[in-house]
Amino acid sequence: MKASDNDEHYNPEKRITYRSDVNNQNYYSVSLHAGYYITPAAKVYVEGTWNRITNKKGDTSLYSRNLNISDHTKNGAGIESYNFMTTAGLKYYF
Repeated sequence: MKASDNDEHYNPEKRITYRSDVNNQNYYSVSLHAGYYITPAAKVYVEGTWNRITNKKGDTSLYSRNLNISDHTKNGAGIESYNFMTTAGLKYYF
């Protein structure tokens, strides 16, 4: 998995652009679904999904427009994410 970020600071006193790149992150996902047929054509169900992108460090570059300088930092960025989503519903087949 690859993640990147571009952050623009428009403050007239700063005017800096930060760019971050993180590569080879691990992605995990688990999904469960359970349902019950209340009639042959109607089903109630619940489901849930958990996703995670593990924390990994990456490089950051910055460019200052006011000072006309740039810099590069190894392992200056980190990106991590996780979420859980649930759904419940009624499905009818006709």
